[in-house]
Amino acid sequence: MSKSTSLKTRWDVTLSDYVGALAWAPDGGALAVACSTGAVVVLDGGSGKCLQELPGTEGTLALDWSSDGAWLATGGSDGTLRIWPSGGVAPRVILDAPRGAWVEHVRWAPERPWVASAAGKLLAIHDAEGRVIGELAGHASTLTSVRWSQDGSIVAACCYGGVTVWSPPAPADARLLSWKGSLLALELSPDGEHVACGAQDGAVHVWHTRTGADLEMSGYPVKVRELAWDAPSRWLATGGSPEITVWDFSGKGPAGSRPLQLQGHTDLVADLAFHEARAQLASGGRDGRVLVWSLARPKRPSAISAEAAAASKLAFQPRGDGLAAGYESGRVRLFDVPGWGG
Repeated sequence: MSKSTSLKTRWDVTLSDYVGALAWAPDGGALAVACSTGAVVVLDGGSGKCLQELPGTEGTLALDWSSDGAWLATGGSDGTLRIWPSGGVAPRVILDAPRGAWVEHVRWAPERPWVASAAGKLLAIHDAEGRVIGELAGHASTLTSVRWSQDGSIVAACCYGGVTVWSPPAPADARLLSWKGSLLALELSPDGEHVACGAQDGAVHVWHTRTGADLEMSGYPVKVRELAWDAPSRWLATGGSPEITVWDFSGKGPAGSRPLQLQGHTDLVADLAFHEARAQLASGGRDGRVLVWSLARPKRPSAISAEAAAASKLAFQPRGDGLAAGYESGRVRLFDVPGWGG
């Protein structure tokens, strides 16, 4: 494709406030949205119609669906982890946070009914019934990100001082990938080979999970919070700038190599997402633009949408060609994204 085209909108809704989190059900049939007011709304993936507004949610900061779609977990500033049955209105409420801590991160394990939550310095694993599977306390600072490996065998969490890599439930199985600095975001490569973290000091730090060998890519103008791996684990896309920097981990890896530089935003990148099956990257920016890139043809975006409000969150629809975009205005749009060159 030689020219960028306009993204076509499948549906468009406006909710109460800033969109802070998006999560698709595994079959792509429902999209859970958390607004800055704390409200959680479940939208129909096909039409955008409101299927459900979860009652009693306040200060919701994170949400995630279980791999079978049976459960939606939410965490909030009230220190509460809630586990909602799909379509239900009565959650299992688990107050597992240390006093005064917020449940800022929740993640379900792939193919297993275990949910990881981070609250302050505590990393906890619960099953769908709310029973504690295991806990790791005493991290050096508040945990800033939590992710499971694709096979669900390990969970990783970062904070100041490094990354904890743990195979629950035994706490003795946890090990620390040390780094003297403040880590803000974490993504595990789908093949399990690498842990990538965005840092406060404008750098991306990467460890090899088996050997502990590490490397750093520095020189970003601001702190890096935006990271995304493609499905084959070849490409790592990073924010921390109006430009998107994409590192190639094939062959000898990124050390000493030139990354791709994707130029299309006029303000900082706010979120990044790869399609689950194509070398197709979506980026949302504070300039209000949502861009879709084919890494086979990276000189310009394949498709563009521009809004007045800053984009805040992106999520590709599983098993489909949809891209959900949330905005600071409270708007949520579903774009059609065919496989242009991807």
